[in-house]
Amino acid sequence: MNITRRKFLKTGALVAAAAPFSPMLTAASSNVYRSGNPDTRQSITWWVLADPHVGYPGYRENILTSVRDVNNLDVDYAIVIGDLFEDDRAFLGQLESEMNEFKHEWTYILGNHDYDKNTGAPVLPATYFTRKTAGIRIIALSDEMLENHSHRTELGKNQDQWFRDVLNEDPDIPTLVFTHHCPVTSHRSVSSFDDWLSNEMANYNIVLWIVDHAHRWKIDKNIDSYGFDRIKVGSICEKYGDRRPCESALLKIEDQGEYTRLNMRFRNHEDRRWLMADGYDNYELEVKTG
Repeated sequence: MNITRRKFLKTGALVAAAAPFSPMLTAASSNVYRSGNPDTRQSITWWVLADPHVGYPGYRENILTSVRDVNNLDVDYAIVIGDLFEDDRAFLGQLESEMNEFKHEWTYILGNHDYDKNTGAPVLPATYFTRKTAGIRIIALSDEMLENHSHRTELGKNQDQWFRDVLNEDPDIPTLVFTHHCPVTSHRSVSSFDDWLSNEMANYNIVLWIVDHAHRWKIDKNIDSYGFDRIKVGSICEKYGDRRPCESALLKIEDQGEYTRLNMRFRNHEDRRWLMADGYDNYELEVKTG
């Protein structure tokens, strides 16, 4: 079953927005994604993986299992959308070692577990960036710690202002947003959405918002009539007994001329097979870009 929706909106000039931060880990991280420049290819596939929780007692090299499967698929980039770690910077080396077996560039955003349990400091810098690809603007935002040792996170003031500035640079361009937490929820929502964006959605052309945190698949069309679809991605780590490990998504963004097609498929990397997610074997969205 496919989900298809077209939005006929005015599209302004494509103005590249520079990212304030290019992810850097260590010298060993030779394939870390460099953000900021528009991608001129007509078809790009992102591997979207969520919640690896490296360091959790139940973690069994789940990233490595997944990478070895994805390396045999047609992909271009990867993004880890939060909770890379289980509150401990001691596992940074393991994350790098496993992710650097991925054949292509990769990046990340932080979730609420990506802060050291002893110091409250981020295990990695709080990354946020934008990138243009196949007529779609991608925006990725990190959790930032609100209070030490609390697991309470939000977008910091600088990141919040940057997010607003990027949206206002070209309000009409179809936009995909990555965050760890959900923008529409009663628990641990995205602070910018609560503070101003929910009241200003009509000013922007956000078409898709991809999140994790819940460790389960969920697809919501036009969620709460805000005008965008929301996808919750299944988890890499089996942190809870009732949820399967080594599951993630491949998102293909393809320029069709007047339209761009976004297509997401769902994968179990242990079994190396495609999945049904929330009753769907395939998510598809077409947006007007030309």
